[in-house]
Amino acid sequence: MKMSRLPLITLKYKFPNETEQEFAVQNVESININYISPIAASSNESFEYSGRHDQGTLPQLNSVGPMADIVSAMIQGKKISDKFLTERINQFYGYGDNQNADQEDIDKEPVSDEETVPATKKMSKQQTKETGKRLKQSKKDLKREEVQVKRAKIEDMKDSIQGMAIMEVEQS
Repeated sequence: MKMSRLPLITLKYKFPNETEQEFAVQNVESININYISPIAASSNESFEYSGRHDQGTLPQLNSVGPMADIVSAMIQGKKISDKFLTERINQFYGYGDNQNADQEDIDKEPVSDEETVPATKKMSKQQTKETGKRLKQSKKDLKREEVQVKRAKIEDMKDSIQGMAIMEVEQS
């Protein structure tokens, strides 16, 4: 009797009124789980594994054995999940009538932090400038309104004082 190896990871998706979708990750290729990309090593803004924390460098991960297999399976499972959910979203929203274009997009690796961080920084700097301009304009508008309110109060006071003065003159 031949024993089959249980999957390292099983991914299950259940959508209402549909049958459950299940993906199993059984055999995985070994990867260097201690790999640190140059951008992660030099940046505090990267979401990639950097091998360091607030208190300094982290210990090396065990790159052989069952734990290394599980980490590799998790990485492969994420790729399977990304592909499945992207197909699902494209199908639901009707994106990409051209099936070849869809497949090319799905097969692409996710954009790395190295590519997104500079664009995000640029975008957030631009948004900060725009927000600053709007804030300055709002302050100017508020001051203008305060000045108008104060002027109106002064005019009202002048009118009241003049009215009192006229009444006093008339009474005398």
